[in-house]
Amino acid sequence: MKFWIFLFLIFNLDCKSPQIILKEPVKSVQTGLVSFGLFIVDDTAFTLFEKNAEFKVLAPTHTFFYSIDLTNSEIEPKSKFIVNPVPTGENIEINGKLYNEKKRLVIENDRINYFLFSNLKPEIQYVLGSTAYSYTTVQFSVRGRRRDQINYVDIPLPLTDLSKTLNFKVIPDEISFLGNFVIKVEVKQKGIFLDFNENKIGTIHRAEDFLKNSQNQELIKSLYGGNEISEKNAEIVFLKKLLSNSLENGYWTKKAKERLKQISEETKN
Repeated sequence: MKFWIFLFLIFNLDCKSPQIILKEPVKSVQTGLVSFGLFIVDDTAFTLFEKNAEFKVLAPTHTFFYSIDLTNSEIEPKSKFIVNPVPTGENIEINGKLYNEKKRLVIENDRINYFLFSNLKPEIQYVLGSTAYSYTTVQFSVRGRRRDQINYVDIPLPLTDLSKTLNFKVIPDEISFLGNFVIKVEVKQKGIFLDFNENKIGTIHRAEDFLKNSQNQELIKSLYGGNEISEKNAEIVFLKKLLSNSLENGYWTKKAKERLKQISEETKN
């Protein structure tokens, strides 16, 4: 009897967990979707046991963006906003299913995160300003009690030359997938201690260029579905992820299917 009660509770909890989806657009508001895949490579984060690895792939956590003043191509400091993988959207129920709607969504794909924006203003240009990754350290008290502590490493990106940054605008009524990108971490100035948080900086590169000579098949499979390393295959993988994070028969589902069909027809020709 207890076994069946336990199963019922597990099933009940599972049913109440909302599916995270991208918020449906308001019909009266012209909107578009812009997205990109992002991962971090920090060779300075290797431990003694990882020295034989090709490189260490880390998932971005809290990531900051700015809007750009197009009259003088300068960053507007007060325009900063954050995107975090933790779901904080609104819970809604549609046809008996519970959803968590987010205007700014992060889809986690192994250690690669897809950032999606559906509420940005088409007339404004935006730029990726900084990101971060986390790692866990284990601490023991004098009595031998273990405590896991999550630490964050902030990675600012140089914004003096906007041509070397990831900047973007929204195209109304379109899904704009910018591609996959990698942030390579460098140490500006080595410190005395192991914690170099304040001395790290990142530069952004296209994933295709970074992975040309890579043997990391796990990463290639996550980004390109195990197929050829190309922007087209990257977009196909993203669109399939979008389908599983959109309202069934909703606006973004329709748009994603249309784009997949278009890519298929382009490939045939």
